[in-house]
Amino acid sequence: MPSDHDDACLRDAVEPPTQPLFDTRLTPISRLAGLPTLGDHASLLRAVLPGPTPESLTVSETSFFRDACLFEVLHTTILPTLIRLRQPTRRLRIWSAAASTGQEAFSLAILLADLFPQLADWDIRIIGTDISRHAIDYAQRGHFRANEVHRGLVSRILDRYFTHHANEWTVHPRIADLCDFRCANLCAPLPPLPRFDLILLRNVLLYLTPADRTNVLANMHRHLAPDGYLILGASEQAEDSTPLFHAQTIEGTYLYRPAI
Repeated sequence: MPSDHDDACLRDAVEPPTQPLFDTRLTPISRLAGLPTLGDHASLLRAVLPGPTPESLTVSETSFFRDACLFEVLHTTILPTLIRLRQPTRRLRIWSAAASTGQEAFSLAILLADLFPQLADWDIRIIGTDISRHAIDYAQRGHFRANEVHRGLVSRILDRYFTHHANEWTVHPRIADLCDFRCANLCAPLPPLPRFDLILLRNVLLYLTPADRTNVLANMHRHLAPDGYLILGASEQAEDSTPLFHAQTIEGTYLYRPAI
């Protein structure tokens, strides 16, 4: 299940028609194993895998500053607008709802620190959530290998916001302190969360059933400020969220604002 986080849940895997991704990938394996249905396959996986089955089938695909066009729009339009709106409270809350191993959240923190120095004394919190405990533990450590930092980071950013030891680069405390990582399944009841000014939910919805998409988008709406922004993956749409959101386009990037 490739994604920036791929928080698609397996709890509906016992209903193969509603999970085309699982159906496509697991049905041939089920048949080879002599298991008549994906429900039988899921039951077997739960019995033998050493952790929660949804996490065991999650594959994290992410990188720093993934989708340069989006981060340019964040830099030139979205963040300046939010900074102006939040000037009275000097408080900013951002949710990387599909955080994977933390690159998206750290990219947001670096963007704020590097290009918006006027925010140095603001109350800023970037919360990253993921269904995978392994991914969250990795993000909390803030240590990245060469092949990870060289996907999206230039030398100037590495020198300024990371320390290098042997074959690892560690996020500078100044950046790490802006980020808070928590384990959460977007398809299940969420832990207590604040109201967010900006939510990034990228490359997740396309792996969910229609019912789960509707539920997840309703949760995004509940946690998004009335004047906030929701950002989905480039190939995703919030068509089944109507009338909760309306779409707008800035320099080719689709954004969603609360409609009610």
